[in-house]
Amino acid sequence: MKSLSISNSNLPERPGYGTLGRQIILRTNYFHLLPRADKKIFKYRVEILPEVTAARKKRRIFELLLQNSPPIAAIGHGVATDYSSTMLTSKELDLGADGRREVPLIYYDKEDVLPGQVFEPDQRTKRYKIMIQNTGYVAIPELLEYLDSNPAQLSSNSDAKLETIQALNIIMARTPNTTDNVVTSSGNKFYPYPSSFPDRRDRDGRMQLENTLGSGLVALKGYYSSVRTSTLRVLLNVNVCTSAFYPAINLWDLFRLRMSSPDYGKLEPFIKKLRVSTNHIKRNGASVTQVKTIRGFSRPPRARGFYGTAKQITFRCEDLPGVDPDQDITVEQYYLKRYNIKLQQPGVALIDVGTAEKATYLPVELCRVLPEQMYRRKLTDDETAEMIKYAARPPQENAVSIMNRGLGVVGIFGNKNNLVHDAFGLKVEPRMITVNARILASPKILYKPGQDATPRDGSWNMIRIQFTVPVAIKDWSYIKFSLGSRRPDNQFKSDLEVFQKTLKDCGLGNEPHRRLPRHEADLTMDEKRNDEIIKGLLKEVAEKTPTKILLIILPNTSAVTYARVKYWADVVFGKSFRTVTS
Repeated sequence: MKSLSISNSNLPERPGYGTLGRQIILRTNYFHLLPRADKKIFKYRVEILPEVTAARKKRRIFELLLQNSPPIAAIGHGVATDYSSTMLTSKELDLGADGRREVPLIYYDKEDVLPGQVFEPDQRTKRYKIMIQNTGYVAIPELLEYLDSNPAQLSSNSDAKLETIQALNIIMARTPNTTDNVVTSSGNKFYPYPSSFPDRRDRDGRMQLENTLGSGLVALKGYYSSVRTSTLRVLLNVNVCTSAFYPAINLWDLFRLRMSSPDYGKLEPFIKKLRVSTNHIKRNGASVTQVKTIRGFSRPPRARGFYGTAKQITFRCEDLPGVDPDQDITVEQYYLKRYNIKLQQPGVALIDVGTAEKATYLPVELCRVLPEQMYRRKLTDDETAEMIKYAARPPQENAVSIMNRGLGVVGIFGNKNNLVHDAFGLKVEPRMITVNARILASPKILYKPGQDATPRDGSWNMIRIQFTVPVAIKDWSYIKFSLGSRRPDNQFKSDLEVFQKTLKDCGLGNEPHRRLPRHEADLTMDEKRNDEIIKGLLKEVAEKTPTKILLIILPNTSAVTYARVKYWADVVFGKSFRTVTS
C-alpha cells in the first residue's frame, strides 16, 4: 500500500482481483442505456396561464396539449414531458423568431367525452393559454464526453449533467406515462392497476379483495426506473416498489371493508378528496356518468353538528311531479320519485360532493370509486405490517418480476423496438448487468475462551454464549405499557424470570430487577394522551430511582409509541433501554 499514491488527481489503480472464496456471478437491476451522441433533443419551458397548482389538472392540461396541438401532435412519439414545466421533442418546433409561442387550450376531463366523440365546448368550458419557449437542447454529447474523459482534463458543468439526466428520465417515463391502466407516482414510479376487482364476498356480504391491507385498501406492485451515470456508460436502474391504493368498487362496499360499523369521524379523512362516479341519471334513455370529488360527509344546518342521512335531510323540490313544492321532501323520497331508486342504506350519512359555497349530497350506495387512486395518507401500524408482508420479497423473486413484467411496464420490450426510444435516439439492452463476485468463508466470532460462533446467512446464535469480558448488569428494572386487557401476573412474572436467566447465561449477572414506584401504565387510542402517559411514567422513574437500564414492554409494534418511548427514555431522561412486545 505504501507504493500507492494519489497525484495529479489520478486515483490509484487496483492492484489485482481477489482469489479467495468461491467465485459467483451477481445479477444487478441495472440495464445499459445507449444514447446517440448525434441525435438532437430539443427542450422547452411550458407555462400555464392562469396558473394551475393541482397536479391532476396540470397533468390533464399537458395531455390535452400533446393530443390537440397540431404542431406537437404531428411529432408523434418524439414528444415527452414531466407534466409540470418541461417538454422535450425529437424535432424542433417552429416557434417564430423569438422562440416563443402562445397556444390556446380548451380544458375537459376524460369523462366529459365518450370514446370516438369530439368534445363540444360551451360557455362554462375552462380555457387556458399555454406559453411555450425554446430553452435549447439536451446536452447528450457533453454527457457522453464527460463519462469518457479523464476528470483531471475535463471542466465539467455539473448543472448541465444533472439536466441531461433529468431529460433522459423524462424520456424513459414517456411510455408508462401514456399507457392505460398504469398509475404514475413521483415522476418515475409506475403501478399497473387492475382492470376490475372480482365481486367475491364472505358470509356477511363483505367483498374479499386480493392483496388487501385489511382496511379497504389494496397493495399494488409497481416498478421504479431511474437513469444513472457510471464509469464510461449510462445505466437505467429498474426496481420493484409497492404502494397502497383504493379499490375501484362501490363506495358502500369500501365503507364496510374499512370498519364493521360506520364511524363517520374516522371515515371522513379516509374518503376526503376521493373521486367517485355515478350513473343514476339518464338522458335519452342512456345512463350519464358523472364524476364528483368528495368533500366529506353531509352536515346540514338543522342537523346541529351531526351527519345527515337520506331519511333526515329534507329540501323543497319545485320541478318534481306529484310533489307539493311548498312541502319538504327527504332525500330518500326524492330518489324514489325522481329516479325510481329505492335506497338500500337510507340510514347511512350522505356524502357532500359540492363546493364550499353550495353543498351537494349523494347517497353512498350510488357512488363508485374511480380507479387508479393512490392512498396518500399515513398507513396505520396494522396496514404497515400487512404492506411489509406483501412487499418483502427475496431478490430472486424481484429479479424475475422485473424481467417478466417490469421491463414491459417501463417501456423495454426486449427484441421489439420502443417507438419513443427510437424517436429520441435511445436504446436499452434488455439484459441485467452482471458483476463478478466471491463468497468468502465466514470468520469465527470468539467469545469466552472455549466458546465461539460461526455466522451463517449473515447471522449467528448467542444462546448460552458468554462474552470474553462480561459486564454485570446490576441495576435494571422494567416498565410495562398495556393496551386493553393485561396478561396474568403469574405469566408475566415467568417472562421476567426467563429474561433474568438469559442475562445469567450470557454472563451479565443474576441480579433481580429493582422495585419502582410504578411498573405499569395503560395506554389509550389517543396518541397525544399516550405521549403524556409515557412521559409521566419515565419522568417518575428518572426522578425517584437511579435505575440505569430499563426493559420496556410495549403492547404492540406501533412505530409512534416506540418513537415516543425512545425520545423520553433516551433523549430526555438518559436511560438505556430495550423494548419487547407483549
